[in-house]
Amino acid sequence: MDTDISKYTPLLLLDFDSTFTIASTLDPLLRLPTEIYKARPPALSRKIQPPATAAQLSAAYISDIKEYESSNLFRMNDRKDRIKEDAHQDNLRPIEAASFERVKQAFAAAGVTRADVHSAASKALSTGEVVFRRGWKRLLSKALAKEGRIGVISANWSRFWIESLIDIAARREGLVDAAGMVILDEKLNERKFEIDVRANEVLDESVQGEIGEASLTGGVGRSDEDDSLAAEQIEHQASAISIGLPPDHAPDGQRSDSDEREDSDSDPCSLSSSNHNVFVAGDKTLAWLAIEKNLAKTVAPATSFSDSAGSQFRTVYIGDGITDFDILLNVDEGVMMRDEGKLKGEQLALKELFARLPIGFSDAPIGNYGSNTTHARMWWAKDFDEVVDSGIFGD
Repeated sequence: MDTDISKYTPLLLLDFDSTFTIASTLDPLLRLPTEIYKARPPALSRKIQPPATAAQLSAAYISDIKEYESSNLFRMNDRKDRIKEDAHQDNLRPIEAASFERVKQAFAAAGVTRADVHSAASKALSTGEVVFRRGWKRLLSKALAKEGRIGVISANWSRFWIESLIDIAARREGLVDAAGMVILDEKLNERKFEIDVRANEVLDESVQGEIGEASLTGGVGRSDEDDSLAAEQIEHQASAISIGLPPDHAPDGQRSDSDEREDSDSDPCSLSSSNHNVFVAGDKTLAWLAIEKNLAKTVAPATSFSDSAGSQFRTVYIGDGITDFDILLNVDEGVMMRDEGKLKGEQLALKELFARLPIGFSDAPIGNYGSNTTHARMWWAKDFDEVVDSGIFGD
């Protein structure tokens, strides 16, 4: 196999919560329906059934998980190969789908708009409730400088929430100008800032609101003035690929030519997206294949460097939790985020899962990337600075 990475187009894919960010971003999102409802005039609120609260939504999900864990379907010690782990993930799908529907109903009951979500994203970044992981701007800049493509694959409940957070942060930090063009080394680049986001969406896409203007009387989540233009420039496109449903590529790994998605040439800031569900690990792998399919026409063909024959890309995926396990094992280079100190939560669960599965290779700190003669293909890092410094994208 030709391992000259310079011959391949980099494809950087990232999980969002606790990977792109330092912690989950779901709390402020989950509070939004109740905040919107309470901010309405009393006369209007009395005519509307209150949406489920964040506490109620969380309690319902935890109850479903506990019921599953007490069943015969949940036996961790039996899950010692990928087939059984995939089956376990499939068992979780209805639980995740039910949770998603409850949140979606709460958003609908409160009449949450895209403007509300964008405003909440601006506020969460301003207050520090949402913090991106160290080195995020440097990582994206490195991928862009290598003419790479970037995608986010997440089980988060709102695609637009992710898009808003990234778009606002990129503009505030000077990675993108007011017209949505990339800025590298303080110089304007002749390239639009494009990220393909694959996630769920609890928002009713027909309820827009006025982007950049808080729809809440009290200014809850009000956008900064500089953020309003950014959201107005975001144009959503629904991918024809059904993430979470049977893949549209043939059994031998070749993708079909059907379900092509139109390009976007009109929006200055193009965060192209899928509106299909990402609930469990297998959905993320299908999302990766869909992203490659949509990007394939933008680069010249090349001999595959990855497990999927015929790919023009060299894919690096960065994640932190159980839903990342399958895609981490399939891409060219998998990177696990591990915070300093004792591992816990999803990071610990992912490490234990890989220890349980006979994957045939061990992980290593990403600082060993350049000197690793066995090419581990699975690495861990505490931040994105370590990923860039490793040379995983070349010099």
